[in-house]
Amino acid sequence: MGRSNLTKKQLALVSGSYLIWTHADLVAPLQGLIDESSVISPLIGDFCVGLRSVVQTATLPFQIFCQGVQDRRFDRFETAERIRRLPTEGDLSEEAKAAAYDAACSKMRVFTESEVGSDWLRDAVANEMHQALRSPDVNEASVQLLFHAVVATWTTFEVFCSRLLELLINRKPELANQLLGSEAGKRYFGKVPITVDALASHSFNVADSLGSLLFENRRLDSFAVLKPLIEAVLQTEAVARSLANSELWTLNQRRHVVVHQRGIVDKNYLSKTSDDVPSGARLRVTGGDVEAYLSVVRDTVGILGNAAISRLSI
Repeated sequence: MGRSNLTKKQLALVSGSYLIWTHADLVAPLQGLIDESSVISPLIGDFCVGLRSVVQTATLPFQIFCQGVQDRRFDRFETAERIRRLPTEGDLSEEAKAAAYDAACSKMRVFTESEVGSDWLRDAVANEMHQALRSPDVNEASVQLLFHAVVATWTTFEVFCSRLLELLINRKPELANQLLGSEAGKRYFGKVPITVDALASHSFNVADSLGSLLFENRRLDSFAVLKPLIEAVLQTEAVARSLANSELWTLNQRRHVVVHQRGIVDKNYLSKTSDDVPSGARLRVTGGDVEAYLSVVRDTVGILGNAAISRLSI
């Protein structure tokens, strides 16, 4: 196996500045819930679409560098094949051009499937990504792209959780008593969460829409609010453990800093997280951080989905 000519420090800079990942197997653990065809399945499917979108956007620089390196390598193969087929006089025939293209495709396939070729492509992409970071504009763009990934990952998770709570109470209205009777429910909703006007908008028939009424025009963008509400409805140890994951808390706090403070850390953020950056400095988000956040929200959604199916079956 070949080794990159970049130093460990340079490689760390590359992996920290970009999200280098494919989404092919990101959502594979959730496929069973989608295939189950339960009422939860559409929510899981939409969540997976959202995660794929986050990865596709955040890995755009990696995709572009990969494509550029491969295209240039293929062009070398095709140029060589065309030169070999040049007649003594005149231009290549269409048949000769097609043959050159086919030969280049074959050589490119053999090259990429070989250990030497795959190592060369890996190193070429890593080198170009590192070189690009010398540009202040590219450097700043990579920071903002990872910031966007943090916000989008949390938003995808938040939307799923909000829709899940709404669906559960729509399908099983008795869960509303469980939710509203909890301390978290009392703090979040107050004494009268549903107005007469809201009931009138549903013709006073809320048999299948109580959850929609409860959460109408309400946001759950704070993990401190979201966590206890979900626990109050699902009430399982697995859910409580999954929501106690520190990565979820940090993701939500970082999302808040990015959205409301343009990524500038303050004392409030530092008091709620284990980050050791100075107050007033800009938040540091790496590609590895984003990968961890994507993984933890995926795993949490899997646990919530299974718990919700069990709750509806009782």
